[in-house]
Amino acid sequence: MDIPTPPTKFDACHLKIKRAEKHLLELQDEIQSFLAATPYLIRSKINAQGHIVYETIERNPVPLHLSTLIGDVVHNLRSSLDILATELAKLNGNISKRSLKETYFPITIDLDSLEKTRTSKISRMSKEAQDLIIKIAPHKGGRSEILYNLHHLDIADKHATLIPVGAAYASRSVGVGVGSADNPISEAYPEGIEIELSVTFQMPEVTYPLRDGSVVATIFEVGDARSTANVDVNFGLVFSGLGFFEGEPVLDALAATLVYVARVVHTFEVKFLNQASPPQSPQTQTP
Repeated sequence: MDIPTPPTKFDACHLKIKRAEKHLLELQDEIQSFLAATPYLIRSKINAQGHIVYETIERNPVPLHLSTLIGDVVHNLRSSLDILATELAKLNGNISKRSLKETYFPITIDLDSLEKTRTSKISRMSKEAQDLIIKIAPHKGGRSEILYNLHHLDIADKHATLIPVGAAYASRSVGVGVGSADNPISEAYPEGIEIELSVTFQMPEVTYPLRDGSVVATIFEVGDARSTANVDVNFGLVFSGLGFFEGEPVLDALAATLVYVARVVHTFEVKFLNQASPPQSPQTQTP
């Protein structure tokens, strides 16, 4: 008969993180399915200035239900930190319901506000645990600002839907031809004459949010060279308009946050429980 291994103090934190990872993998599948259904097309046209403009055609909106999966990832990660805080309070001998109810993992606007939580949210922890939290610096502009973003995403999810927006990533390829069959390049441009590339682009690194008619690239043709140019566009989903993770791919931002939270928990395990197995990255891929 197998005797189950007794849980460690921080097992509940890992259960929340594993749940977040499960939702993140579900989100990845849903995003890949959405993008595989070709929700956006690209059309090119000549504008009034004679430039070639590439713009989007939106065929399908971003599914509303993605917001629930995003919220589930975010909430489980934030909860794992609060569970960590209560376990640290227990390790310091504070086990009453009132003590645990008033204990939270602090995430603040600045370092001064974080320091003040020593007398409130983290007062039941040992000074050593408090000092480590201050060192981790989970505040805006701190070394753990990613936790500040997580905290406010969790708050936003309680009051609004966290719907990502479509984003376009354009790349370019250019071919330049000069002269003609009757006037080949060697005659059109005698040896020693430099040929200047005659195509210039206006192409943002990423264009979002995507709507019908969103311009993802513009080609300006100048000079007398006859040029060919192609624009290739890939699509993804990014955060926008929330004030946090602005323009970042949804899967990348959430995966990075998950790994960071796992490392924070691991830091306290090493310090207080002498466990030393580093957390692994979830197997997510950005479309």
